[in-house]
Amino acid sequence: MTLQNDGYQGRFFQSQTLQTSMPVGLHVESDNTASSFLTGPGLKRGRPRKEKTKPHCERVSGPRKGLRPLDSPAHPPLLHKIKKHDHVHGHGASGRVGIAACQIARAYGLKVLGTASTEEGQKIVLENGAHKVFNHKEANYIDKIKKSVGEKGVDVIIEMLANVNLSNDLNLLSHGGRVIVVGSRGTIEINPRDTMTKESSIKGVTLFSSTKEEFQQFAAALQAGMEIGWLRPVIGPQYLLEKATQAHENIIHSSGATGKMILLLN
Repeated sequence: MTLQNDGYQGRFFQSQTLQTSMPVGLHVESDNTASSFLTGPGLKRGRPRKEKTKPHCERVSGPRKGLRPLDSPAHPPLLHKIKKHDHVHGHGASGRVGIAACQIARAYGLKVLGTASTEEGQKIVLENGAHKVFNHKEANYIDKIKKSVGEKGVDVIIEMLANVNLSNDLNLLSHGGRVIVVGSRGTIEINPRDTMTKESSIKGVTLFSSTKEEFQQFAAALQAGMEIGWLRPVIGPQYLLEKATQAHENIIHSSGATGKMILLLN
């Protein structure tokens, strides 16, 4: 079974092949209505690794308790060699990763810009740390961002859809600026000279490549942000577990994100 449909691959940057037999859990007991339980060594107990679990924060309640404090691998490079009052732009900032990036950047004294395609999304971005927000569905929104930041340009761009926006990102960057690629659904043509003239860089990131030590380091920082209160997940659409298929369709084809999508177990 391959997790790929209509050209997109969900959260995976490569198509993932899964075994058709995936038993998870431990059969402890069953009543007389259970007709077929496998037993023996084929069943395995699942447990997350200790270094990837964190205690719940008392400031966080409801569905937010089920969200891990580490929202994306983009957040450590976001703060790398950053200076107070530098401009950070979240290209697609109304989703889970973008909202956390806005909150973190604002807490560190940065000038925060973001984009969203709906009025509700733009409102969420402003409420969660952005100084200014732009509609990336407008034809001239890039010109508006350039006018907002002036000749210097944007120092860091967190890019959620690189196959659409990367070329524009390179034109927005300051000298020595960088694009952090969090998401992409395909290919794009860029002009390498756009990186040469500004000595800018493109950095791709994935949580799966983090070492145990790296994960512990930046997870601790984000956990502290939740405890203090400047990092707070925003809950978006909620679906019952049996509607997971519809949730996957909506997250790809919706007009815009409005926080973290949640699957409810009951």
